[in-house]
Amino acid sequence: MSYEVGHNQFSTQTKDEFKRYYLQKKAEGSKVPLMLFQGYIYDISQYLDFHPGGIDRLLPFLGKDIESVFK
Repeated sequence: MSYEVGHNQFSTQTKDEFKRYYLQKKAEGSKVPLMLFQGYIYDISQYLDFHPGGIDRLLPFLGKDIESVFK
């Protein structure tokens, strides 16, 4: 299992793997905003200020699988 960043996304993960990884990063004090989409973990820090709905629309989805939002 690899968590190296590549183009702002991490290698394919299951929801459970992502949840463990996200909780581990939070416990370490990381404030990197991460989301899971189609098996990839995305660091969305570069997009927070540019989201058309504003940062408040993204915050509830940090650390979650957002695939269902796009269906």
